[in-house]
Amino acid sequence: MLKTEGQAAQEGVSAEGPLLPSSFAGGSTQVVALTHEFYPTMGGIATYVMETARAASGAGYGMEVWAPDSPAISSANIPFAVSSLSLKGTQGWGDRIRLMWSLWSRRKQLCGKVVWLPEPGPMRALMYLDLFWRPKRSALVLTLHGSEIDLFSSPWHRRFLFRRLLRSADRISVVSNYCRERLLGWYPEIEQKLCIAHGALRSDVRGISCPATGALKNGRIVVLTVGRIHPRKGQLAVVEALARLEPELRERFVYRCVGPLRRPAYLKLVQEAANDAGVAFEYMGELDSESLNWQYLHSDIFAMTSERKGHSVEGFGLTYLEASAYGLPIVAHKTGGVGDAVRHGFNGLKVEPSDRAALAEAFRALSKDGALRCKLGENGRKWARSFSWLSAAHTLFAGLGKHLVHSGDGQERQ
Repeated sequence: MLKTEGQAAQEGVSAEGPLLPSSFAGGSTQVVALTHEFYPTMGGIATYVMETARAASGAGYGMEVWAPDSPAISSANIPFAVSSLSLKGTQGWGDRIRLMWSLWSRRKQLCGKVVWLPEPGPMRALMYLDLFWRPKRSALVLTLHGSEIDLFSSPWHRRFLFRRLLRSADRISVVSNYCRERLLGWYPEIEQKLCIAHGALRSDVRGISCPATGALKNGRIVVLTVGRIHPRKGQLAVVEALARLEPELRERFVYRCVGPLRRPAYLKLVQEAANDAGVAFEYMGELDSESLNWQYLHSDIFAMTSERKGHSVEGFGLTYLEASAYGLPIVAHKTGGVGDAVRHGFNGLKVEPSDRAALAEAFRALSKDGALRCKLGENGRKWARSFSWLSAAHTLFAGLGKHLVHSGDGQERQ
């Protein structure tokens, strides 16, 4: 099996910096990434694509990203080529067809390149396009983030198409051990080309350079969640847990949520539950990097109590690393790939998704124990820095781009 990215982190090594030597260069490897999600979107996949491409470019790989057109891209400081696609960035058939047409009409630009599909959108397109035509690429790399594994594996016809795509890939990466085991449960035959490429901290995350003190920052206990406002992110679970606290302790808490509003009805439900329970709740909206930095610096606990909803699951959770970089102790659910980002008793506390009493106890313990907050925060600060985008880039692309070219006629040639 290919070497796992983030191996030192998984083994509990707290050393900071990249896990592979920075002198390793991409050489002549040319990579084209196809994505529906990219800057200025701030979501986890968009961040993963941007930061991996940035690291790969810095390591010497010839990097180009094909992404939905946005005026903001031209004014951004992006150190690699970005080619615009006429996509809306959705998972619908309209964008799938437009992407298939773009691949066909620009097929000469893909010849001999490493083609990287870092998210479900382009995979959906290529699964169907691959039935009729295959780009003359030098290699195909896939990255799976969690939810799409089960989604693509049911019903049978999608599973058939997905298996064909996996078999045609030269390298398949996932973002956590959970995703690895889930994927192998469906497709054990791809184990030899499967690797783990964790995410890491955004380039603009400041974090803190000094140890956490464990002291409350505002007299009150500020709990912060950063993530889209959606039932899968579990904001309601936090409110329900805080509602279980004794009144004199509960009134010391302030619960703040940051992130794009995906479900207005769900936000209303969370607000009403907080009002009924006497929990101070503040929705801050979607913030820029500077404002988000301020929120992290002025919070005491980070909570993202993700819950599985249908096929949707937390594959890893980049914001756990961000919060840890700011020395915040984490409260999370034991679900999906969260275990690769949050270690119970080391940088956070984890409970079962259905156990609101245990969740309330986690908040109670952190509110009363400054030494515990300090220990989890300081461990997390070092832990977050042990993940590396450079290592992820090498895991994805090292050694590719110099072998056989796959062609649409089923033949291979040098």
